[in-house]
Amino acid sequence: MIRLATFALALAGAIPAVSSQTLESEFLTPPDAARPGVYWTIQDGNQDRDEMVADMDALHEVGFGSILFMEVDRGIAKGPVPFMTPTWQDNMANTFVHAGNLGMEVILMTGPG
Repeated sequence: MIRLATFALALAGAIPAVSSQTLESEFLTPPDAARPGVYWTIQDGNQDRDEMVADMDALHEVGFGSILFMEVDRGIAKGPVPFMTPTWQDNMANTFVHAGNLGMEVILMTGPG
């Protein structure tokens, strides 16, 4: 019991005091690390560079901090940009650059969808 009390006191001393004004401010404008993420699926090559940029801009504008990218290829009509072609790779490179410029994180997910 004494060890638990000692640990609790040590932990309490390690946590800095935060004013209610700081808490309110950080709640209204949370730090980047607290922004939510979203699944972003591309439907079997149906990708367009300008539309991808528009998606990221809209997601950033409403407060998303990351996108979990997954290309879905089951039961979907094939699009004009086949997986891993030079155009697909260019679109993905642009996605990483643009997301980085917005302060967003891109997370890649594998799977057929």
